[in-house]
Amino acid sequence: MKRFILTVLAAVAFTAHGNSTRAEVNTYTVPVPAKMQPWATFLIEDAELRIRKDGRTRLEYTFPAFLIGETSFRIEAHGTWEDLSKPLKLSSDFGEFTCTVKERFANCRAEYNRKTLPVLNPAGFASAEQYLKANIGDAVELDARRLVLASFSHEAAGNFENLRIRYK
Repeated sequence: MKRFILTVLAAVAFTAHGNSTRAEVNTYTVPVPAKMQPWATFLIEDAELRIRKDGRTRLEYTFPAFLIGETSFRIEAHGTWEDLSKPLKLSSDFGEFTCTVKERFANCRAEYNRKTLPVLNPAGFASAEQYLKANIGDAVELDARRLVLASFSHEAAGNFENLRIRYK
């Protein structure tokens, strides 16, 4: 687990200093105070935003396990991008996504639906907290991840950065 945190920290620091190509780092971050960001930033390896020639769009990703309490919770959102000068909007049963597109990458803000995203109800929060306890041995990290989970359940939002776009 420490290796994962160090990898995230290195990736975030590397990107923050402008020394990497945007294709190298695709992150998802829960809005938290700066001192908590190392525990609130997740590498999302399987996220994909597809934009078809006809404007139909699809965002797919596996939700970070430390936020949902399971390793294979997939989200898929759809939309239509008609005006290239405006942000891209996608929606799903789990929430709404607003993306700013620049060439082959996008940054997206996710606003989740409190009624449908499992972690945002009491049973889902308890399940996610059990997952944290079962998968984190370090007490400092466990406390930090719990604070991130509590922050996420309060704000129900997150930000994708450097999301690679596939044009079809």
